[in-house]
Amino acid sequence: MYMSPTIFKLREKIKISFYSNEHEPVHVHINAPGKDAKIIVETGRVASNTGFSKKDIKLLKEFILERKNFIKEAWNEYFEK
Repeated sequence: MYMSPTIFKLREKIKISFYSNEHEPVHVHINAPGKDAKIIVETGRVASNTGFSKKDIKLLKEFILERKNFIKEAWNEYFEK
């Protein structure tokens, strides 16, 4: 099992995190009960999605893109780059 450092928690049920065995490009995993998505931080491209509605994904992409500099800094710090 890999560690999952949480970057943000939204509405107490949505967790945005990295996995400790990550790889480039910088991306985040978004988890909620019965839902999972992966979004590339620089572009907002949805690499995978299970369970989130189109509306939810749109809002999550906007959230990620608005905070991409913070997320990239957190990524670099966590992975010591």
